Amino acid sequence: MALRGLDEEEAARRLARVGPNALPAPRGRGLLRFFAEVLEEPIFLLLVGAAVLYLAIGDAAEGILMAGCAAVSVALVAVQSWRSEKVLAALKGIVAPRALVVRGGATRRVGAETIVPGDLMVLAPGDRVPADGILREGAGLVLEESALTGESVPVRKRASGQAPGDDMAPGGDDTPFVFSGTLVLAGEGIAEATATGPRSRVGAIGAALATLRWPPTPLQLATARLVRRLALAGVALSILVGALHYARLGDWLEATLAGITLAMSAMPEELPMVLAIFLAMGAWRLSRHGVLARQPSAVLALGATTVLCVDKTGTITENRIRLERLAVDGTDASVDEALGDRRFDALRAASLRASHPQGGDPMDRATLVLGPATLDAALREYPIESGRPRVALAWRDGAEILVAAKGAPEEIARLCRLDGATAREAMARVEAFAAEGLRVLAVATARAPSAPEAIDGLAFAWAGLLAYGDPVRDSARASVEECLAAGIEVVMITGDYPATACAVARHAGIDAQGHAMSGAEVARMDDAALREAVAGKRVFARTEPGQKLRIVEALRARGHVVAMTGDGVNDAPALRAAHVGVAMGSRGTDVAREAAGLVVLNDDLGSIVAAIRLGRRIADNIRKAMVFVVAVHVPLVGLALLPLLFGWPPMLAPVHVIFLELVIDPTCAIVFEAQEAERRAMRRPPRPAGRTVASPLTISLAIAQGCALLACAMTAYGVALQLGLPQREARALGFVALVAGTLCLALTNLSWDDFAFAPRLLSHPSVAVAAGATSAMLALLLAWPAARGVFALEVPGAAGIALAIGAGAASVLWFEAVKRGGLLARGA
Repeated sequence: MALRGLDEEEAARRLARVGPNALPAPRGRGLLRFFAEVLEEPIFLLLVGAAVLYLAIGDAAEGILMAGCAAVSVALVAVQSWRSEKVLAALKGIVAPRALVVRGGATRRVGAETIVPGDLMVLAPGDRVPADGILREGAGLVLEESALTGESVPVRKRASGQAPGDDMAPGGDDTPFVFSGTLVLAGEGIAEATATGPRSRVGAIGAALATLRWPPTPLQLATARLVRRLALAGVALSILVGALHYARLGDWLEATLAGITLAMSAMPEELPMVLAIFLAMGAWRLSRHGVLARQPSAVLALGATTVLCVDKTGTITENRIRLERLAVDGTDASVDEALGDRRFDALRAASLRASHPQGGDPMDRATLVLGPATLDAALREYPIESGRPRVALAWRDGAEILVAAKGAPEEIARLCRLDGATAREAMARVEAFAAEGLRVLAVATARAPSAPEAIDGLAFAWAGLLAYGDPVRDSARASVEECLAAGIEVVMITGDYPATACAVARHAGIDAQGHAMSGAEVARMDDAALREAVAGKRVFARTEPGQKLRIVEALRARGHVVAMTGDGVNDAPALRAAHVGVAMGSRGTDVAREAAGLVVLNDDLGSIVAAIRLGRRIADNIRKAMVFVVAVHVPLVGLALLPLLFGWPPMLAPVHVIFLELVIDPTCAIVFEAQEAERRAMRRPPRPAGRTVASPLTISLAIAQGCALLACAMTAYGVALQLGLPQREARALGFVALVAGTLCLALTNLSWDDFAFAPRLLSHPSVAVAAGATSAMLALLLAWPAARGVFALEVPGAAGIALAIGAGAASVLWFEAVKRGGLLARGA
């Protein structure tokens, strides 16, 4: 019988009464907690130590300034981290589970949190059951309930009209009870929800709750280790410098301040913040393009993708499947023609019996144009098996059982035991349809006295062919061309007929080279042979899920970074095997979404390509920010150490370092993160597979930039001392060169394609704000006597300031020459 379910008004009333179908969410960390975590950082402890020492030696102004600067720095880091967690919390809401329900007699997809007791839940393979319930209709429904029972053995479910009771318990075959969080392995069914949220079985036993925080990526872990090692090295070096300073001057307070200065200079504490903020904001930017990041590592891997493996239906095509033509006994016709031709009556009836009237399969829905949907329930379903691309349903037809099957023409021909001539004629018609890009299914029927356990032994009669059309997306060809220009191979892997796959690939701009490798060919090869065979292949047809996994593994074995799309429960292994698993959100199963690192909400290939473009932007910006951070700390260490070794007066004190930190932190958090993609981002090859964002080449580039700035700042300071300028004026010239050089370092690293002062870069609001604020702070520092006193500076002449600024700017000229020479075309 047909089930109507609740109407929307009643569902809304029940939702208001019982609350959402969700477990209590863990509390997020408040802003004060972030402040407390930042206060535990070593850099802040050093700032406190410096402030206390200044106060101890009677320099109250400098101690108060240090404390104030420390407070500003802490606030910047804490607020940025708090914003990142808010972004992740918002993304968690977007990627919340969905469910298919029957309301008011219509099937619709809703957020799982809106399901209420009494809702009719449509269950299909690959779905997580959204709430506890009782199966009311079902055909071959099999669930995996190990999350509740600890037993991995699948259990069969049997439909029942019984009312909810206390005897509802998981485990055991042939019960009608289904439970929230369990997995549908096979079959389909409609279950009535009986308990939701904390009232469900999983809520009652206190299932583990998902947190808002992502697990750290390998890059984040490596960066944290690097920061800890540099901190230890900085402490050791600062003790050595303090000892040398005391040995030379005999002043332990000055020696301690010198040691603290060096320790602060050597600690790139911004790096963990850079990664956390950039990954969170990157995920937010991806979500604005209809792509949700479930794993932060996927955001970074996107930029290095070299092969994009995509499905045909819904990714290359629009997934608007329509039944176009029917063929029977050597005659084919359009749907309208067939509806008025009695020769097609048997094929139409068999096609409707071979289709689920309320199933989620688009082919079934498209077939319903042939007549009214069947209202009664099938007695039994025979789902697709490995190597058997067909489905069948058994129905009561008077005193007999009618079994209707549909599937791949070659499989149905085998099932019907067609003779050679008839089979060749049928396959010729299939080839003709496929050459037009149509997807072809064959239909057959058989009769039996009772529903059989298996259908292979039945005497099936060939009913005819159904040809479905699915238009190629308008954006598909442009997206494929953009991938090719970016050095990314696009490979189409489909279960469709080879000729159909080649025709669709041709329309989308994928070079099939006149031949699609079939799943049968893949099955005949061992892993070594397949690894060689996949080279240059762009289209794989008639593939099974296990063969998709082998294709992905073969591509990986050839050194490719593979992104793989999928939507079914059987795609999960391939999604996990790929570097970047991409689940198709609107039609994907819950299992596919859980296995994937990314979820594409609109299933459009253009969205995946946009995500790759954004992934390259995020990876580029992280790399540039890391280069900037490491480069800036090189002159800080050098200027804290070298004057002592040269016998010069100290140039830097903790107050100078904290001033630079106030420039570095917002520059990293705002300017680099907001930087647009490079002009050539999608016209250069992907980053080599073995090269990470923080590669040795990247670090070497940063050290080279830092050494250049160190040389220029040391030159400005040393020349001023040699010319006999007072120490405070010489320090001012060296400090101006250092600040100007830091600003130029930021500008030159904003783009590795464009000139540092290109209008495209300078016109960005964040760049203007950062550059203006830094310049204003430096000007105020030099113009305000009280500030000059705290920083131990004196105003040099205008010519000296101009030369110092020029010295700082000169530190990046070599890098501009490298950019102009195109040596960074593939990124560091």
